[in-house]
Amino acid sequence: MKKLFIFISMCLAVNSFVRAEVPAVEVPVNDVEVPVIYDEEEEIYRVVEKKAQFPGGNSALVKFLSENVKYPEEAIDFDISGNVIVQFVVKSNGSVGDVRVVRSVHPLLDEEAVRVVKSMPNWTPAEQRGKPVNSWFTLPIKFALPK
Repeated sequence: MKKLFIFISMCLAVNSFVRAEVPAVEVPVNDVEVPVIYDEEEEIYRVVEKKAQFPGGNSALVKFLSENVKYPEEAIDFDISGNVIVQFVVKSNGSVGDVRVVRSVHPLLDEEAVRVVKSMPNWTPAEQRGKPVNSWFTLPIKFALPK
C-alpha cells in the first residue's frame, strides 16, 4: 500500500511539473537550433483554452489549400510527394507569422508549403482567459501525385 501511495504521489508530481508553463529557450527545427524569444506581452502559447481558427473553419482551410497550393513542376517530373508539416504563429491580431517547416519532404515542396501559409488571410486568434493571444499552429500539407 505504501508503494502504491508513493507511486501515485510521484505521478501527480511529474504531471504537475509537465503541465507547468516553462518557456522554451530553443526549438529544434530541421536539426537546426532556432532561438525563440519570449516577451511577456508577446508570449506564444502552445496550449490554449480556445484554438485559433481559419476563417470559415476546417473545411474552408482545406478549400483554401486545394485552390492555392501549386504543385511544383520539377517535383512532378521527379515524382516527389509527401506531407510537409508547417508550424506557424497565429498572432493575437489574427495574422500569420514565424512560418517554419518542422518536417521536410523536399526543398521544392517545403518552399511551396511556406508560400501558401504566408498567403493565408487573417485567422480568428486563439483565446486564453477570454483574451486573444499568440499561439502556435501546426499544419500538415499533403502533396500527392495523381495515380
